[in-house]
Amino acid sequence: MRRWLSKLAKASGLVLLVVVVAVLLRALAPTDFQMHPSKCQRSEKDFVPLRDDMLENFRTAIRFPTISTGHHTYNRTALKELHAHIRKSFPLVSNALHMTVETVNELSLLYTWKGRDPAASGLMFCSHLDVVPITNEPKWTHPPFSANIEDGYLYGRGTLDDKVGVFGILEAAESLLHAHGLDFQPDRTFYFAFGHDEEVNGLDGARHIAALLTERHAVIDAVYDEGLVIVDGVLSFIPKPVALIGVGEKGNLKLELTAHGQEGHGSMPPKESAIALLAAAITRLESNPPPAHFGTLEHGFFAALASEAHFPMRILLCNTWLFSPLLKYAMQLQPSTTGAVRTTIALTNIKAGVKDNIISPEATVLLDIRIHPADSVASILQHIRSVVADDRFELKVLSAVEPAPLANHGEDAVGFQALHRSVRQVWPEVAVSGGLMIAGTDTAHYWNFTHNIYRFLPAVLKREDLRRIHGIDERISLQNYEKIINFYRHLMQNVMRPDWRAAQHTEDDL
Repeated sequence: MRRWLSKLAKASGLVLLVVVVAVLLRALAPTDFQMHPSKCQRSEKDFVPLRDDMLENFRTAIRFPTISTGHHTYNRTALKELHAHIRKSFPLVSNALHMTVETVNELSLLYTWKGRDPAASGLMFCSHLDVVPITNEPKWTHPPFSANIEDGYLYGRGTLDDKVGVFGILEAAESLLHAHGLDFQPDRTFYFAFGHDEEVNGLDGARHIAALLTERHAVIDAVYDEGLVIVDGVLSFIPKPVALIGVGEKGNLKLELTAHGQEGHGSMPPKESAIALLAAAITRLESNPPPAHFGTLEHGFFAALASEAHFPMRILLCNTWLFSPLLKYAMQLQPSTTGAVRTTIALTNIKAGVKDNIISPEATVLLDIRIHPADSVASILQHIRSVVADDRFELKVLSAVEPAPLANHGEDAVGFQALHRSVRQVWPEVAVSGGLMIAGTDTAHYWNFTHNIYRFLPAVLKREDLRRIHGIDERISLQNYEKIINFYRHLMQNVMRPDWRAAQHTEDDL
């Protein structure tokens, strides 16, 4: 028996030694998933400097209060004024020989830049014209529609979300036409789709653009939309900024959970009131969240960044096959990261009671649920029913959108790698990785064209800047805006030809 135990101990020690050596070797020589193109220098012919007139065009756009407040409810006058301003700001785009500019459903814009090769699939560049309402306006450093500039920052609603995308895309196209002439064509067709109600799900904007393109039998290989950003100082295990490309998007489920109890007078309370039932159910839901996941998306996220990570974090990131349980646990510790690995359930509104001495027969809570791609609407409904487990409750679905299909973002994914290359050309110091978009966009309306939807806002933001999106003092640096224009210019160049992998950074062969 002792001899057998001794052999087992030696064998176990040998296995452990092999595992340790393998783990260390992977960390010491990690696979480098980062691209290394030449940097776009200010001296290059295709660098687009931010001129005063370009900046003033953008500032004027910010001053239009194109607010969406609800479904079918938005500032129509401001949107139409913005349309006129866009036409005036981009004369080459508006008059290019192979460009068609259309107003869709009165207030959205669709640009179709016809490609030279009719057999090549098209590409879509998206952004939106509307903005969210203003809250706490007295706390803003500058009025939200003033477009004031201070210390190199332009302040105003829409500077990040997402008039910056509209003007960045159009400035890039304008610069290409300026360089090559009004008769210039990309090899493949480009669509610039600018909805007017993205902030309220795009039912009047993106949905109608999608319907129009469906009627025309448009073939689209990839969609580039707003989304995740370049975070600086947010990921503590990476000593450099990281460009997070949203290759997936969480689903959204809005539910009303209503408890039914006994009605009565406040002087004779029942054993269990509807409010008490609801409070207990809420406690059970918060104590039993949906399970966390660590699948292909999460493995890919860490693998892409492993070569850039500090020791000892590099050991974990290079060996997710071994340390994924630990990484999954760590991701669940903070509200800012737990949403990346699990479906989240937020309690956003409670309604109960009609008078201070009447026991309400009903109590309702509104649940805002963001569904992880490994889950579904059906599985989350089943989870909630199993946790509540009480037939005195009623569950009402207000709206439901499944998680988006994952976009191809491997080394063979041309659409993703072109985006990756463009980031590294403009920001060579930035690492790139695919990630999960935990907020919502209107790209669900484009799923029938392609699953290759890449959600990325090419802006460098520090942790304190992230709260400015939809928040107080939304702003963008002028340097950032210039780089956003150059990012879109390079992205268009990189996807313009089928042989983009072999092309150099310059545009001489366009």
